[in-house]
Amino acid sequence: MPAARRLELHRTIGRVLEDMYGGDLESHLAELAHHFTEAAPLGLAKEAVEYSVRAGDRAAAALAYENAAQHYGAAVQLLPLLEHASVERRCEILLALGDSQWRAGDTPGARDSFEECAEAAARSGLAEALARAALGLGLARLGLGGIVTGRFSDTAGIRLLEQALATLPDGESSLRAQVLARLAAELFISDQVERRTVLSDQAVEMARRLDDQEALLVALHGRHSATFVPDQVDGRLANAEEMLRVATEYGDDEMAFMAHYARLHCCLELGEIKGVDAELAAMINLADRIRQPFYLWVIAVLRATRTIVDGRLREAE
Repeated sequence: MPAARRLELHRTIGRVLEDMYGGDLESHLAELAHHFTEAAPLGLAKEAVEYSVRAGDRAAAALAYENAAQHYGAAVQLLPLLEHASVERRCEILLALGDSQWRAGDTPGARDSFEECAEAAARSGLAEALARAALGLGLARLGLGGIVTGRFSDTAGIRLLEQALATLPDGESSLRAQVLARLAAELFISDQVERRTVLSDQAVEMARRLDDQEALLVALHGRHSATFVPDQVDGRLANAEEMLRVATEYGDDEMAFMAHYARLHCCLELGEIKGVDAELAAMINLADRIRQPFYLWVIAVLRATRTIVDGRLREAE
Protein backbone atom coordinates (compact mmCIF):
# COMPACT_ATOMS: atom_id res chain seq x y z
CA MET A 1 0.00 0.00 0.00
CA PRO A 2 1.38 3.44 -0.91
CA ALA A 3 2.54 5.49 2.10
CA ALA A 4 0.12 8.31 1.39
CA ARG A 5 -2.82 5.91 1.21
CA ARG A 6 -1.76 4.26 4.47
CA LEU A 7 -1.66 7.63 6.27
CA GLU A 8 -5.11 8.53 4.95
CA LEU A 9 -6.48 5.16 6.05
CA HIS A 10 -5.22 5.66 9.61
CA ARG A 11 -6.75 9.15 9.65
CA THR A 12 -10.10 7.80 8.48
CA ILE A 13 -10.09 4.99 11.04
CA GLY A 14 -9.21 7.45 13.81
CA ARG A 15 -12.06 9.78 12.91
CA VAL A 16 -14.51 6.87 12.65
CA LEU A 17 -13.45 5.64 16.11
CA GLU A 18 -14.03 9.13 17.52
CA ASP A 19 -17.54 9.17 16.06
CA MET A 20 -18.37 5.63 17.15
CA TYR A 21 -17.09 5.92 20.72
CA GLY A 22 -17.58 9.60 21.41
CA GLY A 23 -19.35 8.80 24.66
CA ASP A 24 -16.66 6.39 25.87
CA LEU A 25 -13.30 7.36 24.42
CA GLU A 26 -11.45 6.24 27.57
CA SER A 27 -11.94 2.57 26.69
CA HIS A 28 -10.45 3.10 23.22
CA LEU A 29 -7.54 5.47 23.90
CA ALA A 30 -4.86 2.99 22.86
CA GLU A 31 -6.54 2.44 19.47
CA LEU A 32 -7.03 6.16 18.94
CA ALA A 33 -3.43 6.88 19.93
CA HIS A 34 -2.17 4.30 17.44
CA HIS A 35 -4.16 5.55 14.45
CA PHE A 36 -3.61 9.25 15.08
CA THR A 37 0.11 8.67 15.67
CA GLU A 38 0.36 6.92 12.31
CA ALA A 39 -1.57 9.79 10.68
CA ALA A 40 0.34 12.55 12.50
CA PRO A 41 2.20 13.75 9.34
CA LEU A 42 -1.19 14.76 7.91
CA GLY A 43 -1.49 17.56 10.45
CA LEU A 44 -2.85 15.44 13.28
CA ALA A 45 0.13 15.63 15.62
CA LYS A 46 -1.85 17.55 18.23
CA GLU A 47 -4.50 14.84 18.46
CA ALA A 48 -1.81 12.14 18.37
CA VAL A 49 0.04 13.65 21.33
CA GLU A 50 -3.16 14.14 23.30
CA TYR A 51 -4.40 10.59 22.76
CA SER A 52 -0.94 9.11 23.40
CA VAL A 53 -0.64 10.90 26.74
CA ARG A 54 -4.16 9.95 27.77
CA ALA A 55 -3.50 6.33 26.75
CA GLY A 56 -0.29 6.44 28.79
CA ASP A 57 -2.13 7.79 31.81
CA ARG A 58 -4.75 5.06 31.53
CA ALA A 59 -2.12 2.31 31.19
CA ALA A 60 -0.14 3.66 34.16
CA ALA A 61 -3.28 3.74 36.30
CA ALA A 62 -3.82 0.07 35.40
CA LEU A 63 -0.17 -0.70 36.37
CA ALA A 64 0.60 -1.57 32.73
CA TYR A 65 3.84 0.42 32.83
CA GLU A 66 5.45 -1.03 29.70
CA ASN A 67 2.42 0.04 27.66
CA ALA A 68 2.39 3.42 29.40
CA ALA A 69 6.04 3.98 28.49
CA GLN A 70 5.32 3.16 24.85
CA HIS A 71 2.52 5.72 24.70
CA TYR A 72 4.48 8.45 26.49
CA GLY A 73 7.50 7.72 24.32
CA ALA A 74 5.40 8.14 21.20
CA ALA A 75 4.12 11.48 22.50
CA VAL A 76 7.67 12.73 23.09
CA GLN A 77 8.64 11.76 19.54
CA LEU A 78 5.62 13.60 18.15
CA LEU A 79 6.19 16.88 19.99
CA PRO A 80 8.56 18.34 17.33
CA LEU A 81 5.65 18.15 14.86
CA LEU A 82 3.65 20.62 16.95
CA GLU A 83 4.03 24.27 16.04
CA HIS A 84 3.82 25.59 19.61
CA ALA A 85 4.96 22.71 21.81
CA SER A 86 6.06 24.22 25.14
CA VAL A 87 9.05 23.11 27.20
CA GLU A 88 6.68 22.68 30.13
CA ARG A 89 4.64 20.15 28.18
CA ARG A 90 7.75 18.28 27.06
CA CYS A 91 9.02 18.07 30.63
CA GLU A 92 5.64 16.91 31.88
CA ILE A 93 5.58 14.01 29.41
CA LEU A 94 9.24 13.13 30.00
CA LEU A 95 8.59 12.87 33.74
CA ALA A 96 5.67 10.51 33.13
CA LEU A 97 7.79 8.53 30.66
CA GLY A 98 10.70 8.21 33.10
CA ASP A 99 8.45 7.07 35.92
CA SER A 100 6.79 4.41 33.76
CA GLN A 101 10.14 3.21 32.40
CA TRP A 102 11.55 2.80 35.90
CA ARG A 103 8.47 0.92 37.10
CA ALA A 104 8.63 -1.33 34.04
CA GLY A 105 12.26 -2.20 34.82
CA ASP A 106 13.86 -0.07 32.09
CA THR A 107 16.31 1.74 34.34
CA PRO A 108 18.63 3.05 31.56
CA GLY A 109 15.66 4.44 29.67
CA ALA A 110 14.33 6.10 32.81
CA ARG A 111 17.69 7.75 33.47
CA ASP A 112 17.78 9.11 29.93
CA SER A 113 14.26 10.53 30.23
CA PHE A 114 14.90 12.22 33.58
CA GLU A 115 18.24 13.60 32.39
CA GLU A 116 16.63 15.02 29.25
CA CYS A 117 13.90 16.61 31.37
CA ALA A 118 16.45 18.07 33.80
CA GLU A 119 18.49 19.63 31.00
CA ALA A 120 15.42 21.17 29.36
CA ALA A 121 14.06 22.43 32.70
CA ALA A 122 17.39 23.95 33.72
CA ARG A 123 17.73 25.79 30.40
CA SER A 124 14.21 27.19 30.71
CA GLY A 125 14.26 27.98 34.43
CA LEU A 126 11.46 25.52 35.25
CA ALA A 127 12.10 24.98 38.95
CA GLU A 128 9.40 22.39 39.65
CA ALA A 129 10.23 20.26 36.61
CA LEU A 130 13.93 20.40 37.50
CA ALA A 131 13.21 19.27 41.06
CA ARG A 132 10.99 16.41 39.90
CA ALA A 133 13.59 15.33 37.35
CA ALA A 134 16.29 15.34 40.04
CA LEU A 135 14.09 13.21 42.30
CA GLY A 136 13.25 10.86 39.44
CA LEU A 137 16.88 10.48 38.42
CA GLY A 138 17.82 9.50 41.96
CA LEU A 139 15.00 6.97 41.93
CA ALA A 140 16.14 5.50 38.61
CA ARG A 141 19.80 5.35 39.63
CA LEU A 142 19.43 3.97 43.11
CA GLY A 143 15.93 2.61 43.53
CA LEU A 144 14.20 4.61 46.27
CA GLY A 145 17.51 5.32 48.00
CA GLY A 146 21.14 4.26 47.76
CA ILE A 147 21.05 1.84 50.69
CA VAL A 148 18.84 -0.59 48.79
CA THR A 149 21.20 -1.29 45.92
CA GLY A 150 24.46 -0.60 47.69
CA ARG A 151 25.40 1.88 44.97
CA PHE A 152 27.75 4.71 45.83
CA SER A 153 26.55 8.30 45.84
CA ASP A 154 26.89 10.08 42.53
CA THR A 155 28.40 13.57 42.49
CA ALA A 156 26.39 14.52 39.40
CA GLY A 157 23.19 13.52 41.17
CA ILE A 158 24.18 15.53 44.22
CA ARG A 159 24.92 18.59 42.09
CA LEU A 160 21.55 18.29 40.35
CA LEU A 161 19.70 18.08 43.68
CA GLU A 162 21.60 21.11 44.98
CA GLN A 163 20.77 22.97 41.75
CA ALA A 164 17.12 22.06 42.22
CA LEU A 165 17.17 23.40 45.78
CA ALA A 166 18.70 26.66 44.61
CA THR A 167 16.10 27.01 41.84
CA LEU A 168 12.97 26.27 43.87
CA PRO A 169 11.14 29.33 45.21
CA ASP A 170 11.97 30.39 48.75
CA GLY A 171 9.70 29.04 51.42
CA GLU A 172 8.48 25.63 52.47
CA SER A 173 6.96 23.19 50.01
CA SER A 174 6.47 19.48 49.53
CA LEU A 175 9.00 19.44 46.71
CA ARG A 176 11.64 21.23 48.78
CA ALA A 177 11.19 18.74 51.61
CA GLN A 178 11.57 15.82 49.21
CA VAL A 179 14.66 17.25 47.54
CA LEU A 180 16.26 17.89 50.95
CA ALA A 181 15.53 14.30 51.95
CA ARG A 182 16.91 12.82 48.74
CA LEU A 183 20.05 14.97 48.99
CA ALA A 184 20.61 13.73 52.54
CA ALA A 185 20.24 10.14 51.31
CA GLU A 186 22.65 10.71 48.41
CA LEU A 187 25.31 11.77 50.91
CA PHE A 188 25.01 8.58 52.95
CA ILE A 189 28.55 7.27 52.29
CA SER A 190 30.24 10.64 52.50
CA ASP A 191 32.02 11.94 55.58
CA GLN A 192 29.50 14.82 55.75
CA VAL A 193 27.62 13.19 58.61
CA GLU A 194 26.57 16.46 60.21
CA ARG A 195 25.36 17.96 56.94
CA ARG A 196 23.25 14.99 55.92
CA THR A 197 21.75 14.81 59.41
CA VAL A 198 20.83 18.51 59.27
CA LEU A 199 19.33 18.15 55.79
CA SER A 200 17.33 15.11 56.88
CA ASP A 201 16.01 16.86 59.99
CA GLN A 202 15.00 19.87 57.90
CA ALA A 203 13.11 17.62 55.47
CA VAL A 204 11.21 15.76 58.19
CA GLU A 205 10.33 18.90 60.13
CA MET A 206 9.18 20.71 56.98
CA ALA A 207 6.99 17.81 55.89
CA ARG A 208 5.41 17.69 59.33
CA ARG A 209 4.70 21.43 59.36
CA LEU A 210 3.11 21.10 55.93
CA ASP A 211 1.10 18.08 57.12
CA ASP A 212 2.12 16.43 53.84
CA GLN A 213 2.18 12.64 54.17
CA GLU A 214 3.82 12.03 50.79
CA ALA A 215 6.68 14.39 51.64
CA LEU A 216 6.92 12.92 55.14
CA LEU A 217 7.33 9.40 53.77
CA VAL A 218 10.12 10.53 51.45
CA ALA A 219 11.74 12.43 54.32
CA LEU A 220 11.56 9.48 56.72
CA HIS A 221 12.98 7.19 54.07
CA GLY A 222 15.80 9.64 53.40
CA ARG A 223 16.56 9.77 57.11
CA HIS A 224 17.25 6.02 57.12
CA SER A 225 20.12 6.55 54.68
CA ALA A 226 21.26 9.85 56.20
CA THR A 227 21.67 8.32 59.67
CA PHE A 228 23.26 5.12 58.43
CA VAL A 229 25.96 4.77 61.08
CA PRO A 230 26.34 1.90 63.57
CA ASP A 231 25.56 3.83 66.75
CA GLN A 232 22.22 5.10 65.43
CA VAL A 233 20.51 1.77 64.74
CA ASP A 234 17.92 2.30 67.49
CA GLY A 235 16.99 5.69 66.05
CA ARG A 236 16.72 4.23 62.56
CA LEU A 237 14.49 1.45 63.85
CA ALA A 238 12.14 3.99 65.45
CA ASN A 239 12.22 6.02 62.23
CA ALA A 240 11.31 2.93 60.19
CA GLU A 241 8.41 2.14 62.51
CA GLU A 242 7.02 5.66 62.05
CA MET A 243 7.50 5.34 58.29
CA LEU A 244 5.53 2.07 58.27
CA ARG A 245 2.71 3.61 60.31
CA VAL A 246 2.43 6.62 57.98
CA ALA A 247 2.65 4.47 54.85
CA THR A 248 -0.09 2.16 56.14
CA GLU A 249 -2.35 5.11 57.00
CA TYR A 250 -1.63 6.72 53.64
CA GLY A 251 -2.18 3.47 51.73
CA ASP A 252 1.25 3.55 50.07
CA ASP A 253 2.36 -0.06 49.48
CA GLU A 254 5.68 0.97 47.98
CA MET A 255 6.74 3.03 50.98
CA ALA A 256 5.39 0.33 53.31
CA PHE A 257 7.71 -2.08 51.49
CA MET A 258 10.66 0.27 52.03
CA ALA A 259 9.74 0.71 55.70
CA HIS A 260 9.79 -3.05 56.19
CA TYR A 261 13.12 -3.14 54.37
CA ALA A 262 14.54 -0.52 56.74
CA ARG A 263 13.30 -2.53 59.73
CA LEU A 264 14.78 -5.72 58.26
CA HIS A 265 18.14 -4.03 57.87
CA CYS A 266 18.05 -2.86 61.49
CA CYS A 267 17.14 -6.34 62.69
CA LEU A 268 20.02 -7.78 60.67
CA GLU A 269 22.42 -5.31 62.28
CA LEU A 270 21.15 -6.27 65.73
CA GLY A 271 21.34 -10.02 64.99
CA GLU A 272 17.58 -10.46 65.46
CA ILE A 273 17.01 -13.15 62.84
CA LYS A 274 13.37 -13.75 63.79
CA GLY A 275 12.76 -10.07 63.10
CA VAL A 276 14.52 -10.39 59.74
CA ASP A 277 12.25 -13.29 58.79
CA ALA A 278 9.10 -11.42 59.84
CA GLU A 279 10.02 -8.32 57.82
CA LEU A 280 10.98 -10.40 54.78
CA ALA A 281 7.63 -12.20 54.90
CA ALA A 282 5.81 -8.86 54.97
CA MET A 283 7.92 -7.58 52.05
CA ILE A 284 7.16 -10.70 49.99
CA ASN A 285 3.41 -10.11 50.44
CA LEU A 286 3.76 -6.49 49.36
CA ALA A 287 6.00 -7.31 46.39
CA ASP A 288 3.45 -9.87 45.17
CA ARG A 289 0.82 -7.13 45.32
CA ILE A 290 2.95 -4.40 43.70
CA ARG A 291 4.29 -6.70 40.93
CA GLN A 292 7.03 -4.38 39.73
CA PRO A 293 10.55 -5.51 38.73
CA PHE A 294 12.44 -3.47 41.32
CA TYR A 295 10.56 -4.86 44.31
CA LEU A 296 10.74 -8.43 43.02
CA TRP A 297 14.49 -8.00 42.52
CA VAL A 298 14.93 -6.77 46.10
CA ILE A 299 13.09 -9.87 47.35
CA ALA A 300 15.38 -12.14 45.32
CA VAL A 301 18.46 -10.44 46.78
CA LEU A 302 17.15 -10.65 50.34
CA ARG A 303 16.22 -14.32 49.99
CA ALA A 304 19.77 -15.03 48.90
CA THR A 305 21.10 -12.95 51.78
CA ARG A 306 18.97 -14.88 54.23
CA THR A 307 20.31 -18.24 53.03
CA ILE A 308 23.88 -16.95 53.35
CA VAL A 309 23.18 -16.00 56.97
CA ASP A 310 22.21 -19.65 57.55
CA GLY A 311 25.36 -20.85 55.79
CA ARG A 312 23.43 -22.45 52.91
CA LEU A 313 25.90 -21.16 50.34
CA ARG A 314 25.06 -23.51 47.46
CA GLU A 315 21.35 -22.62 47.73
CA ALA A 316 22.21 -18.93 47.98
CA GLU A 317 24.20 -19.05 44.76
